[in-house]
Amino acid sequence: MTRSILGRASTRRLLAGAAALSMGAVACGDDSLRNDRVPSMIGPSTSGKSLDSHAEAPEIEDVYWQPRRPMPGRVIEAGAHVSDAHGGDAEVQFRWRSPDGRRLGEGRRFDTTGLEDGDTIELVAVASDGTREGDRVSAEITLGAQSAAIELVAIDASDGDRPGAVLEAAVETTDDGQPFEILYEWQVGREVVGHGHDLDTAEIAPGIPIVLSARLEFEDRITRPVRSRPFTLSGEGTLRIASSPPTSLEGGLFRYPMRVSGAASEKGIRFVVAQGPGGMTVDAQSGIVTWHPSRTQRGRFDIEIQVLDRWGSGVAQTFSIQVDDPPPPASAR
Repeated sequence: MTRSILGRASTRRLLAGAAALSMGAVACGDDSLRNDRVPSMIGPSTSGKSLDSHAEAPEIEDVYWQPRRPMPGRVIEAGAHVSDAHGGDAEVQFRWRSPDGRRLGEGRRFDTTGLEDGDTIELVAVASDGTREGDRVSAEITLGAQSAAIELVAIDASDGDRPGAVLEAAVETTDDGQPFEILYEWQVGREVVGHGHDLDTAEIAPGIPIVLSARLEFEDRITRPVRSRPFTLSGEGTLRIASSPPTSLEGGLFRYPMRVSGAASEKGIRFVVAQGPGGMTVDAQSGIVTWHPSRTQRGRFDIEIQVLDRWGSGVAQTFSIQVDDPPPPASAR
């Protein structure tokens, strides 16, 4: 009888910008900081206090905003790094303007609802300690200036789906001109087995899920991983035992050369005696089963010989042998 064997095969809000102004088409640029310092446009203080020289006024070192790459309809929140020679508490005033100078809003937060992808906003900031004002600092923010993103991650099995084939990563991204590098990660089951563009499957068993993950690495950040659908290798073909065991001993010796057929029959298979009488052996490579019963080994013996591939899957053959006492010599009859 033959049976199959299966082996072991994731601020506060000063004023909400209600910018519903329709802005004309503008040149799309990078939203990098532009620290343009120009003379202050704010007049003398109405409190009666005179302004000291700008050399002693608090100065804005740079401005920043979140999210760094805002989309239309999102709220942008601004901030600034300020240095004050007097060590006092400086207050920063933020103004939001269109490229042609129209005022869109004031305050730390600005709502971009009503603006369109590609529109540019100018963020203007001035620091003051109550008596002195520093130079104005401005920066341009372009809406919709998002980085490239992964659209598809797939496993290319053009080389085949049998163990030993080379799998390739297929990753499609959007292209906005920003430089990036694709980071790959191959997993077999729960084990990470590679980080390259290709994966050699020579040591991977059929039936175990293979998953590819990809991320984009930019100069300042790495995106979240995007995963492919699981892929599994096919078996190398069904092993079949193409021989039958002898039913008796010859000269007191049992000898059975097993024959195996199938696509995997010549790729590292091995023979194992899973059950049998003491002294029975099988050559792991050739499959020749031999047994010389001792004088005490009499009766029926159940035997199971397994043929396994390199991953522990395969087929088994079971049979029985009856060993009786030899007949007495003719002279003793």
